[in-house]
Amino acid sequence: MTGAPPAALRRVRGPGRVDEVVRWAMAACSLSPVVRWDVSEVGYDDCNIMADTRDGRYVVKIFHTSRSPALCARYVDVVRRVTEAGVAHPRLHRADGSALLHHRPTGNRLMVMDRVEGTTFLDADACPDDTELASVVEQTYRIHALDLYPEYVHDWWAIPQIATLAAEVAHLLTPGDQDRVAAAAETFGRLRVGTLPQVFSHGDLTKANLLRTPCGVPAVLDLAVSNRYARVHDLSMLAVNVLHGSPRPLPERVALLTGLYARHAPLTDAEHAALPGYVLAAAAMELLGAEREWSQGNRSEETHYLRELGRTTLRAAADWALVPALSTSRTRNRAPQDAPHTDERNPMTGPASPVNSWDEFTQLREIIVGDAAHARIPRMTDPSAWLACYPTMTPAELKRVEAGKFPRQVVEESDEDLAQLTRTLRGLGVTTHRPPAVDHSRSFSSPYWEADGYISYCPRDITLVAGSTLIEVASPMRSRYFELFNLRPLFQQYMLEGATWIAAPRPQLRDELYTWDEEGRPLLGEAEPVFDAANVLRVGQDFFYQVSRSGNERGLDWLRSTLRLVDPTVRVHPLRDVYGYTHIDSTITVLRPGLVMLNPARIARDEVPEAFRGWDVLWCPEPRPTETALPYHLSEPWISMNLLMVNPELAIADSDQPELLRALEAKGISVLPHRLRHQRVLGGGFHCVTLDIARDGLREDYFG
Repeated sequence: MTGAPPAALRRVRGPGRVDEVVRWAMAACSLSPVVRWDVSEVGYDDCNIMADTRDGRYVVKIFHTSRSPALCARYVDVVRRVTEAGVAHPRLHRADGSALLHHRPTGNRLMVMDRVEGTTFLDADACPDDTELASVVEQTYRIHALDLYPEYVHDWWAIPQIATLAAEVAHLLTPGDQDRVAAAAETFGRLRVGTLPQVFSHGDLTKANLLRTPCGVPAVLDLAVSNRYARVHDLSMLAVNVLHGSPRPLPERVALLTGLYARHAPLTDAEHAALPGYVLAAAAMELLGAEREWSQGNRSEETHYLRELGRTTLRAAADWALVPALSTSRTRNRAPQDAPHTDERNPMTGPASPVNSWDEFTQLREIIVGDAAHARIPRMTDPSAWLACYPTMTPAELKRVEAGKFPRQVVEESDEDLAQLTRTLRGLGVTTHRPPAVDHSRSFSSPYWEADGYISYCPRDITLVAGSTLIEVASPMRSRYFELFNLRPLFQQYMLEGATWIAAPRPQLRDELYTWDEEGRPLLGEAEPVFDAANVLRVGQDFFYQVSRSGNERGLDWLRSTLRLVDPTVRVHPLRDVYGYTHIDSTITVLRPGLVMLNPARIARDEVPEAFRGWDVLWCPEPRPTETALPYHLSEPWISMNLLMVNPELAIADSDQPELLRALEAKGISVLPHRLRHQRVLGGGFHCVTLDIARDGLREDYFG
């Protein structure tokens, strides 16, 4: 090894054993022994090793320690799909039939590729000529044409992160560049990005990721942060980064790129209109990302180059895109997500409560994410557990359910997925809390019953947020009696900062609350008010309450009377005979004002709830079947429609359901595909496993 940069080696496990890993990888792929290897100094994600053997030259990509096994597999699968589409990506080598290798002694996951002859445009300090550029654009189109919805990978340097990164880094810039960045963030924030055509994108088309080859067809490298973005995302990166140093000014670069792209697919008028703002944001992100790296001690040649590229191109882009905006940018240079909430009930009293959530779709600011640790299945001899967990099972079917801890794989992979969701939300600038799970291994009792613990996976189920008020609900399930205790410290802090914190009457949950149907299955009676918060759908001034096995009529009465105290203008609408089993959020999902997604298996087209009959309806596509770790499930396949709206144009949704993702994009909603591998087993999708604490929406009347 010669001159290995510490920054790259710190990204892998056992950096002192890299020599062993490289030699093992060559042998595993049946390649010749290594005679020399070096660590690449280019890049900020994984560790790339340039390895020479007697018979060839290769690249060993050792994945960053932060990449989960699932994300490593995602990377390899993306490369496979891209190369099959005819993109000039280096060929992968396999070991035992798999291109994803796992060096168990160190724990590193990696892949081995051919090393293509040539040099990156960054190393060559050159732009592609027109012939090479046409090839790059063609390959970009081939990537865009893939019908691919991989799990979303957070990229803090991606263009849509401009508001978050600007808030973190802008203070490091000169006053003039601060103004330009603020104007770029504001301009990008006004773009209706979700309404632009969304495609699978490379996401990081830079000179460092394009290789000039002797054959004249540039090779495309590094798909680590490929995601679904607006189609103009990659074109903006090409204009800003790949064509940096071109004698053509920015407007001519953009015109050239769109003309080349139009040979394969013309852009829409909306895309043409959005391009100046997108290019401006791309230039700002180059500067912001490089400044962040520089401030953290990464003083590599690439970082120095990107600082200068960003500074120069940002000025050119600002001159092109928004000269009038710069004169007033100093008065509004706070990043959009830092705008304070206002107290709609009394705007003269100063800062509002930290809690503010009236709906499920306006811009998300703060959220709680659940935890799968200690999750267990209660004993089904308890009618409340049977009713809540497996209400459709007959007594004979229930005998196959084993009480006790969920399998270790289910818990560990679920927490891995929740951690990835948390990283994404934080990357979007959303304040995200992960309270530790309650220890559900402890049993407990009341004077009337004994119960096992259950789960901390779905905080949505047990707390209802109504404006600035936190309402602890009275769940009909005995095993959930103390589930909320892990949230109490956070709720107390919210109360001290101005929120209201109340609780429904603690239910007795005596046997007489539960009745039985003709097949011997439990039903929920009316002995006292009980309901789960997930029985309630909030749409500003209107709350919809689903009467079901997880929420009774007395619960509806209590909620209606209590919300009159919270805000007398709130209207509570009962939904009866819609879905009789449990929660509402896999039956009705409000995507934005005027657009609702409905479950066609539970709601007939001529029986749309009256309030939504004037709205545009997206009928959720039939969910694709997925394998499950247990033969019995807490949720039906329709949990796939249980998505989380980050704002009216952005959803976090199930990457295993491409038909759903396409349907959302067709309605102008961008998607961040994610996985919850055990959502059916544990009983919760992205809406269930989160509890939004603050959104921008006020108590609007969306129904007139």
